[in-house]
Amino acid sequence: MNGRILLISNRESLIVALVSFLAEIGFQTEVCREEKQAPQVARSFQPDVVLSQMNHATLTGMELARLFKSFDSLAAIPFLLLTEAPPTDEDLERADMRIPADDFIELPIDRPRFLRTIERWLQTADRRPVSISERMAGSLSEEEPPSKRKSWRKGLIGHVTLGRLCGNLVAHQSSGRLIALRDRRRLIAEVRRGQLIVVEAIDGANDSLMDFLVQLNAITERERQIADYQALNSHRRPEDVLLTMNLITPEKLAEAIRQLQLHKLLRLWRPQWHGAAFEFTPRFSAMPEHAVPIASVADFLKAGILSSALSEELTAIFRRRRRLTAPLKIGDDFAKIVRRYEINGRQQEMALNLDGRSLEEIAAEVGAEYDAYLRMAFFLVTVRGAVFSPPKLLVVTAAPDQPEAPPPDQPEPPDQPEPPPLLDRQDGDDGAYHSWNADEYDMAIDRAQTLCEQGNFAESRREAERALKLNPNSSPAMTLLAWSAYSLFGRENDHVSFASKQMLKDAISLDEGNDQAMVFLALIYRDEGKYDMSRMFLQKALENNPANSLAERELGLFPVDADESGESEYSQ
Repeated sequence: MNGRILLISNRESLIVALVSFLAEIGFQTEVCREEKQAPQVARSFQPDVVLSQMNHATLTGMELARLFKSFDSLAAIPFLLLTEAPPTDEDLERADMRIPADDFIELPIDRPRFLRTIERWLQTADRRPVSISERMAGSLSEEEPPSKRKSWRKGLIGHVTLGRLCGNLVAHQSSGRLIALRDRRRLIAEVRRGQLIVVEAIDGANDSLMDFLVQLNAITERERQIADYQALNSHRRPEDVLLTMNLITPEKLAEAIRQLQLHKLLRLWRPQWHGAAFEFTPRFSAMPEHAVPIASVADFLKAGILSSALSEELTAIFRRRRRLTAPLKIGDDFAKIVRRYEINGRQQEMALNLDGRSLEEIAAEVGAEYDAYLRMAFFLVTVRGAVFSPPKLLVVTAAPDQPEAPPPDQPEPPDQPEPPPLLDRQDGDDGAYHSWNADEYDMAIDRAQTLCEQGNFAESRREAERALKLNPNSSPAMTLLAWSAYSLFGRENDHVSFASKQMLKDAISLDEGNDQAMVFLALIYRDEGKYDMSRMFLQKALENNPANSLAERELGLFPVDADESGESEYSQ
């Protein structure tokens, strides 16, 4: 086996073990012990794969991976992180992490599994496995560099982004507020533990409750006219007149209102909302317990893809991503998906018929039912109930110096004992995810965000610190910790102000799309009288997230005037 591997590590035990092992199987290995010199070494050595330990003296493995990906000459080289406790893709997606590395390799190294991983990443670019960030974004997302890939919590509305958002809300039973904005359209939906509670929409549509009641056959057109007339004369709402006249029961009216709100929300799957900016802000216990749900997010997602979305738009997405000819494979979690989304028997049958076949093959077989199969395929891929089969790996032949298989007339050699792990875990070599607990981290971030919005910065700071202990690479935790500390002490203490700014910059370095950190940094610069810097970060935040209302409001306070020093006057 041939290949050039760059190992970035200062752990002698790891270096000795890996270099020796890689040399045995034919790899040429270059060791870089100083992480800051790694890009320069990589340019001269031109490795096929880069291996790096998780923690270095001055940079984390994540920061080093991001540095490599920022150089055009190095970005295409697979960058693999060696860590004792790699998190799952689901945990990373839940934490909304931006992962610049292509893959993790778990320590202690298991030789067969390590070789299989290296073999996969040595394939040509079109045959390599998908990277961590691509797996998190989903196989239908647009192709773009990891640094440009948006969070699932914010972006521009489309079938893929809306599906990814809802899939995460369902999987993690999240609570918070969804805001969608486009021109004069505005939609707000409150979510509590995966249930839609309240929907308010201003989208130019004439959503009359009375018209909707007639469409549902809850009242007749004549009853509607009577209610409208009496409501006009008595200055009451028409629905109150219906209740007074016993033309509808309170229960039926409440159900109709919920259906109308769901009807407004389902328009997000239609073209008039595509391209609108959206943001989901997590909140712990967002709504009171007695609030009656409109529908579950799971039902909204299922109805949106299986009924509301236009089939020609779904086809266009499959075509752009070159998936119409790729066979689908039902995932191992299919049974869990069936329970989570209450998929009925007919839908399960369709899903299983898709297994192992491409959409082009299905179209040739099912005829008029193709639209339903197309929607089911899109739904399954969106909720990770199915994946597109990856290309077959190239066969890696044995190196010339390896012994050939024994002739047929000779007995097979006895089985050799399983080789021990290449390197045992050592004390003090904790990886970045050594104490990873997704549930605890998620709750800490949600609490910190809620408390920060409520102005309880002391408690928000404690929760952010707890989240940062669980995940030292958390950009959201750094953001909330820095702003809470600044809000408590930074305006009177220059040291705290400087440290808060530095932590916010680190948070942006970890996640270039962290618009909340940009806004907080802008507010600190504003307090310092550096209005041009403040405006720059506010504009950058709004470019990253057009739904960031705080950035929009703060930018509106800046006039065009400039004082003698060249700094803009800040409008109070």
